Amino acid sequence: MAPQRLWTETQDELLAAMWPDNSASVIAARLGTTRNAVIGRYHRLIGSRFPSDAERQGRATRAIIQRHQGTIARRLAQAEEIAMWRAAGYQYWRIGQILGVSESAAWRREQRARLHEHSDSRR
Repeated sequence: MAPQRLWTETQDELLAAMWPDNSASVIAARLGTTRNAVIGRYHRLIGSRFPSDAERQGRATRAIIQRHQGTIARRLAQAEEIAMWRAAGYQYWRIGQILGVSESAAWRREQRARLHEHSDSRR
């Protein structure tokens, strides 16, 4: 492994001056270093901060939740309708026909809503 080389102020200034108009490879050749070293040094100079795995995972989870919130709200509203129809005496096969789903899908949607209501009441 080659010894670690420190960057001088002159190299930093040259890097900053060349960055907008040149590729990292061209700058590396001019400074006598590697392309990856140039990219890394540039990001340290401008204060870039790369997100941790936990931050990336959190961002991805929030994006998934946001993308599915509409679906969740529609399903809960549909489950309330199913409960209303059940209270009016409709059977699951008929509710399934109304919603365009199977009898078992209508039943599952109502059960999920009951579980959701039960978990909300515990909070």
